[in-house]
Amino acid sequence: MTDAKLSPFDLLDLPRLQREIVIYLSREGPTDADALAQNLERDPSEVHNALSSLVEKGYARLSADGRAKVVFGRTRRRTLPAQLWPALLAPSRLYSEQEIATLRTAVPILQFARAKLGEMVDHGPGHGLRVKSFTTQLGYILGLTSTERHLLRAAALFHDVGNVIDRSRHNIISQDTVEKLTAAGELPFSTSEARLIGLLCRWHRGEYDPERRDVLRGEPVRTGLLASILRVADAMDIDHRRSDYADQFAPVIQFFYPDQLPHYWAGAENVLGVRIRCTPAMSLQVFAQGHVEDNIQIAMLREDVERTPLDCSVQVITVNDLMPASPPSTMPGRPALIAFPFDPHSLVMAALSRQHLIAAGHAVELLCYPDTAGGPAWLWRDALPNTDPTAFARLVVIGDRPDSTIDVGILHTIGQWREAGAGITILNRHEANWPRCRIFCS
Repeated sequence: MTDAKLSPFDLLDLPRLQREIVIYLSREGPTDADALAQNLERDPSEVHNALSSLVEKGYARLSADGRAKVVFGRTRRRTLPAQLWPALLAPSRLYSEQEIATLRTAVPILQFARAKLGEMVDHGPGHGLRVKSFTTQLGYILGLTSTERHLLRAAALFHDVGNVIDRSRHNIISQDTVEKLTAAGELPFSTSEARLIGLLCRWHRGEYDPERRDVLRGEPVRTGLLASILRVADAMDIDHRRSDYADQFAPVIQFFYPDQLPHYWAGAENVLGVRIRCTPAMSLQVFAQGHVEDNIQIAMLREDVERTPLDCSVQVITVNDLMPASPPSTMPGRPALIAFPFDPHSLVMAALSRQHLIAAGHAVELLCYPDTAGGPAWLWRDALPNTDPTAFARLVVIGDRPDSTIDVGILHTIGQWREAGAGITILNRHEANWPRCRIFCS
């Protein structure tokens, strides 16, 4: 029960402008109608009418100085049901209305573009989502603001939609698409947002200004830096997932595109994965097999990185297909410790890490704990601080859930292990943990 009528679910029933006003006031705090009109880039009279309607419904309240604030009221429940916490903590970030609309609009276009077989590697939804993931990770490492990350995520999804029309001009077509869909009301971006997102799409290829800066709603936006990140993130998607053709298409490609086959298709097939490493200097590690010297995908990644001002290097690591049949008979020195939650992804990562550590001559001990909301707090506050770091040569932590309340404890524990001479490796795919990258690299 609430003291006011408005609940978050009522947002779905509000007219679009009223919904935008409620969301803005909830995020930014009390604001007057004129400032609302300016920030939302809407007609002032429309904003005044919409705000008056919200006040009449009891959804908003005006203070003596004319500033409006949302009235959500109080609830009797002070905590969320326990069963909801894991669902909320896993992503730790709710998708906004704009991001949902972006996904719903971009994915069908990318699916259609993917149907063009002759592009050799995936330029469809899978590529767009992977680039979005890379841009978000790089954005946290390089200290982007929430507004800059928001613009960059949208540009990552739309940067390749122009392939639907023409490959050679796809970046320009992508820019036009974002601006036209926004003008038509198909995308819930302001004109200024669409202009910047479109510019990022255009600048992910061709000439660009890496020093350009803009202003959005009074907040500085490092447009050139965002474009640099998008260019590198786009180039990072070079592993085997981009060669996603079914087996029956292989003879078609071999017959009609014999010259491109060894470069684009085989180049992606030989790359097993790419990851970002911060020590704290940033490097892109490419894990590859076969002849990496003439791999066009790796060469293009190096070239794209060198053409940006980002302080980043590319490191190629050749992966041997065959692991030793049995571990060395003697494993001198301190063992390695792998800590991981009991979930399928982390189990697989732990097994792979253990295999490689053993192949390198390490004895390995495992610390597996329940995959619960309180698991990371137990690991970083109790288990690792009470473990003697001098007994281990290396600590590998895999896949713990995001928990912003334990960041200070994590830094303290990592400091203790480093002082004891242990190497620290943290492997985590949770998007909500990526802000830690900035903390660990500083």
